Amino acid sequence: MYMLSRNTGIKQSGGNSSNGFTIVELILVIAIIGILASISIVSYGNWQKKLVGVQLKSDLGGVATAMENSRNFNSGYPSSIPVTFTPSQYVTLSGGGSSDSKEYCIDAASTKDATIHYYIDQDNIKSAQVGTCATRPVKWTSISTYSYDTCAITSGKAYCWGYNGINGRLGNNSNIDSKVPVAVDTSGALNGKTVTAIAVGEFHTCAIASGQAYCWGPNGYGQLGNASIIKSIVPVKVDTSGVLNGKTVTAIAVGEYFSCAIAGGQAYCWGYNGFGSLGNNSSTDADSNVPVAVNTAGVLNGKTITAIGTGYAHTCVVANGQAYCWGYNSFGNLGDNSTILIQKKLPVAVYTAGVLNGKTVTAISAGLYHTCAIANGQAYCWGNNGNGQLGDNSITQRNVPVEVDITGVFAGKTITSISAGTWHSCAITSGQAYCWGDNSYGRLGNNSTTQSNVPFAVYTAGVLNSKTITAIAAGNSTCGLANSRAYCWGYNYSGQLGNNSLIDSLIPFLVSEP
Repeated sequence: MYMLSRNTGIKQSGGNSSNGFTIVELILVIAIIGILASISIVSYGNWQKKLVGVQLKSDLGGVATAMENSRNFNSGYPSSIPVTFTPSQYVTLSGGGSSDSKEYCIDAASTKDATIHYYIDQDNIKSAQVGTCATRPVKWTSISTYSYDTCAITSGKAYCWGYNGINGRLGNNSNIDSKVPVAVDTSGALNGKTVTAIAVGEFHTCAIASGQAYCWGPNGYGQLGNASIIKSIVPVKVDTSGVLNGKTVTAIAVGEYFSCAIAGGQAYCWGYNGFGSLGNNSSTDADSNVPVAVNTAGVLNGKTITAIGTGYAHTCVVANGQAYCWGYNSFGNLGDNSTILIQKKLPVAVYTAGVLNGKTVTAISAGLYHTCAIANGQAYCWGNNGNGQLGDNSITQRNVPVEVDITGVFAGKTITSISAGTWHSCAITSGQAYCWGDNSYGRLGNNSTTQSNVPFAVYTAGVLNSKTITAIAAGNSTCGLANSRAYCWGYNYSGQLGNNSLIDSLIPFLVSEP
């Protein structure tokens, strides 16, 4: 037997072993060294992994802080953040609440770990699990609100929230109210269709999908336009066997008990006609449960309609750069300088001898009893003004258009969007929202309940901080789109703010994700 000598190398077995290792000893030494090496490798790996975890947590914290400052959800996490994530990873905001949820889901991958998604709240990792974030952020493209419910569109699908009632106003084949968005039913008439526009009325809702009109809710006056007077808790197709045959619907608007649309540059309406709301010059004011053509023998002759808006029982349109209205006129909401405030069964031209002289109207919105429009980048309103909803720094009813005050927040600004609500109005300029009129329940969104007869900026110190408003909708409450997310404020009796509560809000809230 041989040994490894410390001094002379290998010795025969049986010699003096004080100067060398036996084979057994050698094996033991090698085993010990191996064990120590393994422990060192494992310890080093755990130490390295811990360092990766610490660094990842630090990186995630940096991302959370940066996202809190910029909230850029259109292109995922801000590209300026120096964090190494794979290109397919993204950020999604979840939850809601009075201060806007700061909880994010981030897909993170490294060479040491499988892909993991982390839920973080500011700089604290709340939980982590193997997998990927379930869904990308919802990107809303259109929003509408009126009295007790709100609807919006994302990815070609419609969602609604708020009051549903026995008439199924949310269109989700139920009668249950919802404080968060629920999907409008697509198993029937909307199956395979892409929704591109939506309009919420006092009691019913209509939408455009693949160039056709669909409605749901109560139908006592034929306001669903499907040749019946039977309510529907799911969307039904508006009749196309008559005047809409072969036409593509491009815009839609919903009033109290009637609906209107634009197709082929002309206006068509259906439903209640008690105040001449359908504009078809009916001698009997007969309701219609199918679309009828708005009269074009008068002021609309030869004109192309490009925009439409409906109120309680009146309708206004833009045609060839001018405004025209018909229907209910008890507050001068038709704007034609009528001295006798009566209904008009066919369209009349909005007065242009005053502030609209020489101007081109590009957008219009009809509220409950007032109307607002945009002309040459400025806002003009007419009709009921008991709550300052005309924005001309008065509470005087106007039978002709007046200019919304430009001595304050609108000075030097160009108005890009406008919406007339029940008792207030709102507009967008330079990517920010401004409202005026009645402020009950905080519907102006300026963190107060004080009425304003001139435009006032919507609160931006909270969830709208650094965001760009691209759409606005005024009803009993107010909603808007900013960076493709939905925000609402004001009256919340039925959950129409969509933030999973029934509490009114004086400032904008983030609408919950569906």
